[in-house]
Amino acid sequence: MKLLSTLCLSVGILCAQAAPAMTLNPRGTGQVLLFPYYTVNRHQQTLISVSNLTAAAKVVRVRFREAYDGREVLDFNVFIAAQSSWTSALFSLDDAGLSGTGGAILLNDNFCTSPAFSSNNKLPDGRPYQPFLNYAYIGLGADTGPTDDTRTREGYFEIVEMAQLIGATRDAIAPVNGVPPACARVATGDLPAGDLLPPGGGLSGSMAIVDVPIGTYYATTATALDGVYNQVMYTSSGQIPPDLRNASAGANGLVNAYVPVDGSIVTLGYPPAQAVDAASALLAASEVISDYDVSASEGAQTDWVITFPTKHFYVDPAIVTNGPAIAPFSELFGESLPGSSETIVALHVYKRSGGRDLFGPSGIDPPPPQPPPPVLPYETQVVMFMPRGQTPPTVSPALGAAHPLSLSVPSDYSVGVAHLNFGSEYSGVPRLLRASHEGVQLQGLPAIGFEAINYVNANATPGVLANYSAAYPMRSLAPCVVDGGTAANATCP
Repeated sequence: MKLLSTLCLSVGILCAQAAPAMTLNPRGTGQVLLFPYYTVNRHQQTLISVSNLTAAAKVVRVRFREAYDGREVLDFNVFIAAQSSWTSALFSLDDAGLSGTGGAILLNDNFCTSPAFSSNNKLPDGRPYQPFLNYAYIGLGADTGPTDDTRTREGYFEIVEMAQLIGATRDAIAPVNGVPPACARVATGDLPAGDLLPPGGGLSGSMAIVDVPIGTYYATTATALDGVYNQVMYTSSGQIPPDLRNASAGANGLVNAYVPVDGSIVTLGYPPAQAVDAASALLAASEVISDYDVSASEGAQTDWVITFPTKHFYVDPAIVTNGPAIAPFSELFGESLPGSSETIVALHVYKRSGGRDLFGPSGIDPPPPQPPPPVLPYETQVVMFMPRGQTPPTVSPALGAAHPLSLSVPSDYSVGVAHLNFGSEYSGVPRLLRASHEGVQLQGLPAIGFEAINYVNANATPGVLANYSAAYPMRSLAPCVVDGGTAANATCP
C-alpha cells in the first residue's frame, strides 16, 4: 500500500529487511510456543505433543496458566533430546477417582524433568502424575478470582526454549534404548554453564481435546514465535523468568519485531522494559473471524476459543503494581467486577449467503434496540453460539467450558461468519498498543484462538449416536498502523 510505504520511509521503519527480530513463524516452528487452550472439564482430556525438530538437545520451560487472569498453575523444565517429541495428557483428578477437583498432568518417564516429581503421585495403573496447584491465586496472591482448585481446570499454556544442550548434560538426557541414562544429574536444576548454548528454535507443538465417551476430538497447533532470545535464558523451575518480558534486544538496543501489516513486513522496536509489546505486536489483530454453525437439522454446535496470551502483563495487579491497566487493555483484573477484566468488543455476523450484518443498520426508523456488545472478561474466553430463543446451557456445547459467553443468532442466521472487532473501545476510543521506538502504534488486541465445531448425527445407524468434530485456527485481520498516534497517518479503515 502506498500509505504503508510512505510510513516506512517517514518514520524509519524497516520494511522487509533481514535484521534480527522476533517473528511469528508461519511454518509453525520457533523458540516459544503458545497453545490457546486446555481443558479437563466435562470428562475431557487435553493431549499435548511438543517436537524438537533439530539435531540439538534442548531444555524448555513448560508453563500452564489458568483462564481468568493467566496465573500460573504449574511450571517445570523438560529436557528434550534431539529429534524427539515430549508428549503428555491433562486430566481431572475426580475423573481419575483421585482426591481433588482440579486438573493434573500425566508425566512421561522417558523424559527428564526439573524438578523430578514426587513418586507418591501415581494412578492405579502405576503411571505418575502431578496435580495443578493453586499457589498463585490464594493467600497473598489472591486476585478477586476464584480460589478453589476448579480454577485450574481450564486455561492455556506455553513452551519456552531456554537453551540448547551440549556436553555431559546433553548425554545425560539422550535416550538409551528409549530411556535417558542420568535424569538425576539434571533434576536439581543446577546445570553447568558450559553445557548451555543460546536457544536455536525448531520447536513445534500440537494439542487435542478429546472426549472419549462421546467420541469428539478437537486438534489444533501452537502459535510459534521465533527470534525471541539470542542468549542463554536458562533458570531452574520455580523462577519466573524466562517469559515474553525477557525477549532479547538487538544490536540497536531495542527488542525488535517483524509485524505483518497489509501484505508488508514492518519492523518495530521496543525498549527492553516493554519487551512484551514486541510479542503483543506480532499477535495483534484488529478483529478475529471464523465460521459458525448452529443449524438444528445438522445437530451443529460451535464454540470459539479466544485467548489474549499477553493480557496479564497489562492487567494483573501483581504485575502492574502502580497505576491503571496498560494499553491496549483498559481495566485491571478485579477493577470493576471481582474475577474479571472486561474487554468490550464489537460483533458482526453475516449469513453464509452474504447480505447485511445481523447487527448492522436495519433500515427501520427508528431502529430497533440492539443487544449489548459482547464482553470478554477473561484471559482465555470460550464463546458459544446459540440459536436465538434457546436457553443457554451452563457449559458450552462443544468444549464444555465452565463460563462461556453466549452469542445468540436467529434461525435465518444459523450458519455464517462472525467477526469480533478489537479496534476500539465501546466508547469509540481507539484501542492502541504502546508506541514503538519509531512512534508507531498498532490498533487492536494480541489474540490467538480456534473454532471448535461438532455435528451430532442421531441416525448414523439404528440406535447409534455419532459425533463429527473438527477444529480450525482463528483467522484474523492485521492491526491498523497509527503513525505518531495521529489518525491522519493511519491505515485504519
